[in-house]
Amino acid sequence: RIDRQMASHISSSDEVLLRRLDSIRLNSDKDIIMEYEGIIKDLVSRGIMPARSQNDGHSPASLMVQFYGARWFVYPLPHSCKHCGADLCNRVAGPPFKLDIGESDGDRIMRSRCPKCTAEIV
Repeated sequence: RIDRQMASHISSSDEVLLRRLDSIRLNSDKDIIMEYEGIIKDLVSRGIMPARSQNDGHSPASLMVQFYGARWFVYPLPHSCKHCGADLCNRVAGPPFKLDIGESDGDRIMRSRCPKCTAEIV
């Protein structure tokens, strides 16, 4: 889930491009890679997507899309713990990174916990 307020600058035509990016981001076909890079360049040039991650300043948008999806630059919901109100967004590393503690079954994150009160975040 993505916070619509934080992504309010995204138009319906931008949404189409972001959906296309999500659908082709793991494809290795040369023509698809050229389309992928063109869409990212377009979104960056229009200010929809940052050129680099805030995390280290070195990870290009194309790498962030590949690993985190087309909407990597928007914090996923929830932004705060409903139990203690702690901010769950990692303001140093920037989106999509959060401060919640993920609990996995070995293959995927099953649930997240608040780092402050340790309550489960739904």
